[in-house]
Amino acid sequence: MVDGDITTTIKFVDSLKIPYIAPSFGGCESIVDQPAIMSYWDLSQAERAKYGILDNLVRFSFGVEDYEDLEADVLQALEAI
Repeated sequence: MVDGDITTTIKFVDSLKIPYIAPSFGGCESIVDQPAIMSYWDLSQAERAKYGILDNLVRFSFGVEDYEDLEADVLQALEAI
């Protein structure tokens, strides 16, 4: 996601049905997180930007779920925003 604000990104992540929302799960399931609010919330927006961690950054780690299911889930979440 390149454009948009943090609320749009939250809506996208919340619209996903398959991945767990977690910074690191340590399993084989798909996970998704927003580093700006889940991992680096203690840094200022300017500090995060210096490291390329923008408010609309989404980290998605694909797991063992069926590719077509994950693709459909991401596409429906994009449609929601």
